[in-house]
Amino acid sequence: MIKTAPIQQISDYMKAVNVQVPRRLNDFLVVDYGSMDLKEVEWLQAFSLGCFEINLDLTPGCPIRVDTFELASAANRLMLVSPYRLQSSLPHTVPKTGSHKGYGIFFTPEFIYGNFGGESLAKDFPFFSPFNTPSLYLSNETAGLFIDIINKIQYEHDHYGVFSKEIIKNYLNVLFLKAKQYYHNPRMLPSLNRETEIFHSFESLIQKHYTELNTVKQYADKMHISSKYLSETVKKISGSSALQRIHKAQLNHASAQLLHSGKSISEIAYELNFVNPDYFSVFFKRLTGKTPSQFRSF
Repeated sequence: MIKTAPIQQISDYMKAVNVQVPRRLNDFLVVDYGSMDLKEVEWLQAFSLGCFEINLDLTPGCPIRVDTFELASAANRLMLVSPYRLQSSLPHTVPKTGSHKGYGIFFTPEFIYGNFGGESLAKDFPFFSPFNTPSLYLSNETAGLFIDIINKIQYEHDHYGVFSKEIIKNYLNVLFLKAKQYYHNPRMLPSLNRETEIFHSFESLIQKHYTELNTVKQYADKMHISSKYLSETVKKISGSSALQRIHKAQLNHASAQLLHSGKSISEIAYELNFVNPDYFSVFFKRLTGKTPSQFRSF
């Protein structure tokens, strides 16, 4: 079995593959491979990302394996990969011609979970389920539909304005729905690693309950497993602890409320089920280096 540490941040992945692109957002990136010289790209033999990845290869790229699914190299291959799926290169040489055409879109779970719950993403869009293949092979005409959507997303990213983030998320929804429309019945894998299934269930529960549940035991009880087993499984799959992932969801919510709402710090603290605002302030400063007041005025 190939063992690899998950790459958590989009910026870390770009650095690992030696791709330099301008970025406007920390939690979202769109890349036009056709406008880049890929000769210096460092192709990773095996990796998993802590974010969603969408790739549309207009020219044949690299044959790869995602978990146990082998994805042949072909023009107009669309891949929609959910976080922490293991991607590895099949035994073929990746051509470094610098002439590859296609697009890549990367976004964190937090970026999209404001519009979708983690559970509904995997339920509503089968390519995001760890049990299914993440790939579609498109005709030239159908690929053109996706190119049009991606170009609109790229325009919003490159000409970023007040409403661009919401516009991008809505375009992503259109892309997901179009992909679902052309997605063929996948090969199901009921025996897929139980640990991966547990991790995805845990992530879905966090997105649904992070304002009310704040301990590993509370989530483990909901999943009818022990806290120790849940903690060990989450650490093995993601590289971070179960409690860190709970805290990350709480921190993202708090940060968004501090920046984009008129709620008081006390209101946000109680909204996240903290005992008192002082404890919330200690929690926030420990994770960000700033007090909630400093973060809001930064």
